[in-house]
Order: sequence, then C-alpha cells, then structure tokens
Amino acid sequence: ARYSRTDAQLDVKTWQEKDTSGYKPLDAAVQLQNMAKQFWSKVCGVELAGSSCDPHHACQSGASALAAKKSHIFDEACAWQDRVLLPLGTYMAKRLPYLHEYCVICDEPLVFPACLRPTVCTRVLCCYSARAFGAAVTGEFSGQNANLEIWDLLVAMAICAGRMTQERMDLLFNQENFPTLFLPGSSEPALSYTHNRAKFRALLQELASYRQREVGQHGIYWLNQVYREVPINPLFGPLLGWIWDSNRSYVLALADEDRVPELITPFQYLLLSAPPEMEAAFQTLKAKHGSTFCFHGSGSSNWHCILRQGLKNCSGTKLMSAGQAHGAGIYLARDSSTSAGYSGAHVSRQESPMPKPDLTREVTGSRSHNPDSLVIMAVCEVANVPDITKKSQIWVCPLEAAVVTRFLVVYPGGGVPHVQLTDTQVIDRLSALTGRWTQP
Repeated sequence: ARYSRTDAQLDVKTWQEKDTSGYKPLDAAVQLQNMAKQFWSKVCGVELAGSSCDPHHACQSGASALAAKKSHIFDEACAWQDRVLLPLGTYMAKRLPYLHEYCVICDEPLVFPACLRPTVCTRVLCCYSARAFGAAVTGEFSGQNANLEIWDLLVAMAICAGRMTQERMDLLFNQENFPTLFLPGSSEPALSYTHNRAKFRALLQELASYRQREVGQHGIYWLNQVYREVPINPLFGPLLGWIWDSNRSYVLALADEDRVPELITPFQYLLLSAPPEMEAAFQTLKAKHGSTFCFHGSGSSNWHCILRQGLKNCSGTKLMSAGQAHGAGIYLARDSSTSAGYSGAHVSRQESPMPKPDLTREVTGSRSHNPDSLVIMAVCEVANVPDITKKSQIWVCPLEAAVVTRFLVVYPGGGVPHVQLTDTQVIDRLSALTGRWTQP
C-alpha cells in the first residue's frame, strides 16, 4: 500500500494486480470508508446498522478469528486515549495488510479462505453492489475490461465444473463459489445457485453451447459480443461477470519471450494465489529449507474451485478427488507424466520441443480452449520442509504453507508431454520468472 498527498486530498491506494509494466493501483476507497465508519462508531459505543456478523458468519471459526483480529487491532489503536486522529491512523495502517480477508463492500470477515485478490461476501446486498456499480465501488470488479484470454479460460473452467456430478458440484459450488446473479437494473436476485441448482446447471450448459458456436467465428472476442448484442439469454452477461469477479487468484498470460520452452506448451500463465501472510510464511520456510518446483495435477472440473480457494490439503475430506494412497497432503510430482494421471489426461512420452508460437493466434484472439479436452496443471514452488513424503516422483506435502502456486500450464488436445522439473536450467528459469513477481 502507499499514500500520496495532493493539494486536494490524501489518496490511499493498494496494489493487487501486477503485469510486466509493474503494479496497478486498486482503489479501496469504499472499504476504507467502511473501516473508518466502524472505527468511529465503536469509539462512540454505537453499533452501525448491519455491521454485526450474521448467524451464518458467526458459526464459522475462520470468520470468528478474523473478527477477533479486527477487534484486537482496534484495542491496540485505542491505546492512544488522549488523541483523536492518531488512533484512527493507527487502526487504518494496521488494517491495510488484511483487506483481502474482509468483504470489500461491508468490511465483514469472509467465511472462506483468503486469497490474493479481494472479493465480496455472500450477502445479497454486497453481491448486488459489486455487480451493479463495478469498478466505481471496488476498483476491481470490472469484467468487461478483463483480459479476454484469461476470462475465456475461466469460463472454460466453469463449464468443466458444471459437468460434475450434482453431489460434487454441491461441494465445490459452496460459499464463495456459488453465484448470485442480477439482471441489469434489478436489485432482486435473478438466480442463486443455492436456491435453484438445476437452473444454474442448465445455464452453464447453455453458455457452453453458445460459446462453442461463437468461438469459431470470433475467437476469444466472443466475450465482447455478449455485451454488444442482445444475448440469447439475459443471464449470460451477469454469469460471465461473476465468473471473472469471483476469481481470487492472479492469472497473467506469459509473453512469448517469458515462456519456458521445456514445458512444451505455448499456453503458460503466471498463477499467484497466496495472500501476503501466506507468501511471507512460505518465504520464511524457503529461506530455512530451500525450495524447488513441482507439478500439481487435478481434473479440469476442480480448477474453478482451486482459483477461488487456493491449493488445499483435501486429504480425508469430502473435497478429496484422487485418494490418499501415499498419505495425507498436497500431491505433487517432479514430472508432468505423474501429475497428468491426476488430471485425467493421457501421457505422451515423447520429449519434443515446444511448438513454435503462432503469434497470429494471439493477435486474432484464437487462443481459446476446448473444455472437452482441457488439461490443466500448476507448477508450484515447494519449500523442502522435512514433513514432505517423497516416493519416487510423487511428493506429498501435508503443510499448506510450504506449497504456493507460481504458474498454470494448459495442454490442449487431452495429451501431456513428458516434462521433468529436475533440470537445473529449468529450475533457474522458473526461479527468475517467479522472482520478478514475488520479490519486493
């Protein structure tokens, strides 16, 4: 975060987005205003209407811990009892590093795990505000200005998630993963997954059919067509906006010169999901134990959830999808062939060089993906903590803080080439790219 003083006002901006030109400012004015209002109301002993946690939030241990953190920061700030502005300044400064843990609209604790990008809670009013006022409210929720290639990839992931069994879909589309959609000009929800699962599933299927037709003619620019023309279904626009806005990880398509040839795919993306405190914890483990890179494979239907909750140790829970034959933890591999098995892909043992990039695809917008043959894997940086179980190419890490996502690789056509992450040159290249975005 930074402060910049002008003649007219003191501007407070934070950075959550970063590209090759550097960090882009994120306007957090609404959330900061709510923080200040709640601070002064608590100082005066007055509870703001609607500021307390609802019963659903109160029963969540994570939300309770965040509420306690906010209360502790308040108590620390109010130690300056003979001052007026100093307690407020202290409170705001101490809260800034944790904006991503609270709703950007109401500043109440989120009931789901924190990730890098900010988001709103599941209250209807906050969901409506985020979609109705967009960047004017949050500085972040502006789907129409999104990177189209990334947006289309997120849509493909959502379509894959919509093809799961109803039971598993109910698990993954829970809390932060389910949408509340609003038609333009209406403050009443037009569709909520928790209230109409069948309609939401049918909407995803209809969107998949529409996308398949339009991609052939417009490439990834089909997303613009939805907003330029009268859509077949008026819920397409709200659904596409929610798919972009609800993504809580930072995904950036790597430029041609930054792609790692050894990964043998032109579809390479930066993937950062760890919030600041988790990144700091990882850097501490890395400084003590060193680190290396591993693949993490998961079915294409799971990535919609992973980008919104982060990479978690789901062993022994209902979210587990591939068993725990080698123990509980996050499953990783030093080679793509092993992780491909967890992704549901077939493996090509041919170690061929990466195809020469067809740059016209990037100009014409044809870098889209077929959900029917979408194979996605993450390249993670892993701290070499002693807790890791290493069995041949498979590594199992029970400590979530020791694993952070760095890159996302997509292999079209359902096949995955054999790639090893044991080569020193590859590790150095990945480390250099990682350092560009994660070092101060």
